Amino acid sequence: MNLTLTAEQLMLQEAATRLFAAEATPQRVRAAEAQGGFDPALWQQLVELGFATMRMPQADAPAGLGLLEAVLVAEIAGAYLAAVPLPEALTGARLLGQLQAHAAPSAADAAGTAHAASAWAAQVADGALVVLAPLPLHAERPVVIPGGAAAAAALLLDGDAVLLVERAHLDARNSLGSAAVAVARRTTDHTRPDGAQLLAEGPAARDAFLAAIEEWKLLTAAQLAGLSRRALGMAAAYASERRQFDKAIGSFQGIAHPLADSLTEVEGAQLLVWRAVWALAHRPA
Repeated sequence: MNLTLTAEQLMLQEAATRLFAAEATPQRVRAAEAQGGFDPALWQQLVELGFATMRMPQADAPAGLGLLEAVLVAEIAGAYLAAVPLPEALTGARLLGQLQAHAAPSAADAAGTAHAASAWAAQVADGALVVLAPLPLHAERPVVIPGGAAAAAALLLDGDAVLLVERAHLDARNSLGSAAVAVARRTTDHTRPDGAQLLAEGPAARDAFLAAIEEWKLLTAAQLAGLSRRALGMAAAYASERRQFDKAIGSFQGIAHPLADSLTEVEGAQLLVWRAVWALAHRPA
């Protein structure tokens, strides 16, 4: 596995770092807590700069940008605690773009579902926030949708059907002011959520959704790895500045050794994510 980034990937990293360093400051993150953990101004900038739709199939890039590029941006977003549901939005946008090719099987339904998927894909390209529910719907339990309370709509998997439910039909709740969530319920095996729109149906649609869930896991892991590395860097800087008994506390074994152990764990987590991306690129099945 080659861990060397290309010049284009390094430029992407630099651009994302400049954006989040300027627009996801601690003051902005704290202010977003009062808005359910969502910063709409930051989201709009991500849309304008193309970060929000970087994984979405485009005419000039049918597969969108690569998964590793999305991982690099997610790491930086995590490092700055960016108040946007980036993993959910990236996977939601990509799935919408893919679903245009997986309309409902019958001729009567195919045109309607393809049109619905295309219409929402166009809205996402214009800045609408559509997120992904990372678990299939279940008749006996609610499904929590990260970022759902901030999103215009959420994508859900019901059997082999991919549904879109607008926020007005979701039970939107705020979790501790640091993350916007929504809950979707289905009361029986034969009842879909209120306001659900069928976007696609069949084995291909189900496979696309399940693959999107796996991508969401990787992007979330990347975001957490970036957060962990930044937190560890802050801890190390503090240990170098804070003095006790006329020595920096970082010189004490009780501080230095746990920090070193944590660095190994953080770097190992990042390496595992990159390894998974490499495996997907070489053995997608």
